[in-house]
Amino acid sequence: MNRRLTIFVYDDIGSFVKLKLLTKKRLYGLGGVALVFILAFGFVLFHYGRLLSDDADTCELKREISNLRSVVAQRDSQIARFTAKIDTLQMKMIKLDRYEQKIRQIVGKEAKGEKLESYGIGGTSLADISADFLSSEQYHEMISGIDQSVESLDEATEKQTTQFKSLWKTLKALKHLEAATPSIRPVDGGWVSSEFGYRDSPFTGKREFHSGVDIACRQGTPIKATADGKILFAGVKGLLGKTVVIDHGFGIKTRYGHMRHIGVDCGQSVIKGDIIGEIGSTGRATGPHIHYEVRLNDVPVDAEKYMNQRVAQH
Repeated sequence: MNRRLTIFVYDDIGSFVKLKLLTKKRLYGLGGVALVFILAFGFVLFHYGRLLSDDADTCELKREISNLRSVVAQRDSQIARFTAKIDTLQMKMIKLDRYEQKIRQIVGKEAKGEKLESYGIGGTSLADISADFLSSEQYHEMISGIDQSVESLDEATEKQTTQFKSLWKTLKALKHLEAATPSIRPVDGGWVSSEFGYRDSPFTGKREFHSGVDIACRQGTPIKATADGKILFAGVKGLLGKTVVIDHGFGIKTRYGHMRHIGVDCGQSVIKGDIIGEIGSTGRATGPHIHYEVRLNDVPVDAEKYMNQRVAQH
């Protein structure tokens, strides 16, 4: 027997109309289709919700990635800044090394192969910092410590550079003073025929002050500049005859009198040991010798004290 679904519809006056719509088999079929549709809609709705959730997670991940990129960029900037500071410190240390070399040369001590690596430099490398991705708090603590260390080292290096500059200038001035200070004999050989100080004049027999040291030597013996300087005078100077005066700076001057021949010109620069003329007996002299004077601020002093070897007494 073929069963159908029958629906009774009543009108306004109470009568009804009998409608035969579907068989039971068709009704089950429609129910099955509706169920499949509902399941499919639920599946689509579920995955749509998953997609919305995934999209929210994706946005959150994007924000985290953006923040991480910002942190990495900030750290890269800090590392670049420290690298620049370290480069500057290295240049300052190279300058310190150069000043040390100059100071060693001035004091007569050559550097014994010491290089920049001999300075105590150490610490964490940039590769180590990048490899161990520290927490923000640890990283900032580490950066703060490095920054303070770099600043302290920079201040110490700057202070040391200033001290080296001052020391180098002082030593350079002392070196110039040493070169400008008479320290050798004006002639090789000979003997002191008259010392510095009061004596009986060989011409008048009266007591007089002798402002230099007379060194008797063979005629024509070369005369040497006893220190670096500039020729202040080269010519005839009264009783001293042919004379050379050298200005050594620092208020120091030397005079060489009774020369037979003058071998330098006024304004010429000379260094210690240069030949400036020859022994003679020009001016008031009893025989070939050199009258040698050392003057400090135009005050004559004992020239023998400025010779590295005392001239033999006669």
